[in-house]
Amino acid sequence: MLDLASPRWADLDPELPPLIAALPEQRAVARLSDRLRVGDGLHPAAYAVLPHLVTHLAVERGPEAVSMATLAARIELARQRPDPPAMPADLAGAYEVGRANLLPACLALAAAEPRAVPVAAAAVALGSGEHVLAEAYLLMTPAEADAFLLWAKAR
Repeated sequence: MLDLASPRWADLDPELPPLIAALPEQRAVARLSDRLRVGDGLHPAAYAVLPHLVTHLAVERGPEAVSMATLAARIELARQRPDPPAMPADLAGAYEVGRANLLPACLALAAAEPRAVPVAAAAVALGSGEHVLAEAYLLMTPAEADAFLLWAKAR
């Protein structure tokens, strides 16, 4: 995992280490998401951020943890889309460890935080390469899921 004091952050995004250091604060998670522009593609620095998010998920609970898990899942979802930015070789090892630990961390979080169930389902889908289902789990609210089920049953 890339040390927060590493000079490598200057090449990635020098504003990220203080935000990572402020985790699990909700504001830090929101600012990380904004900086990484995860909904618009994948910022190469996301490869360095994901291992830090997953490390926090191993010990954090509460709404902030759900937000961190969602951001981590969105990073992996963006990586699985066509033509993501190349993963820098020096970040690949830590990213793969973080990615491998994302599912167990999300499942443990969902056991403690029911609001994390959709992100845990997304992590299962991502682990199976089902990025369309993962995105649906991340986007759908419980009310939308109810409406979808009513629609599906009426077909």
